[in-house]
Amino acid sequence: MPDATPLVIRVRVSAPGATAERVEQEVTILVERELHAVPGLASVASRSQEGLSTVELSFNSRPSSEDKNAVTRAVSKVVAQMRPWAWVQSISIEEPALR
Repeated sequence: MPDATPLVIRVRVSAPGATAERVEQEVTILVERELHAVPGLASVASRSQEGLSTVELSFNSRPSSEDKNAVTRAVSKVVAQMRPWAWVQSISIEEPALR
């Protein structure tokens, strides 16, 4: 029997010293826009806080390594324009935390 536990791809982008408002406007929104083009995406949830953007992506099916690779490419494209003040902290497949 396949595991029915819902999983998401969680993206964390560090922006040390940035206010929650700056993280929202200059990181989270841009990352979300780029990720909406990832195939199979069902929903996006995010949280912006001082120094950190967290975005969770749910897919129409359990996320795969191919989904994670597509997310990594999209996030890397956006965050490359933000260096050196922001960088990808992690991209992982996990149980949902934001909802």
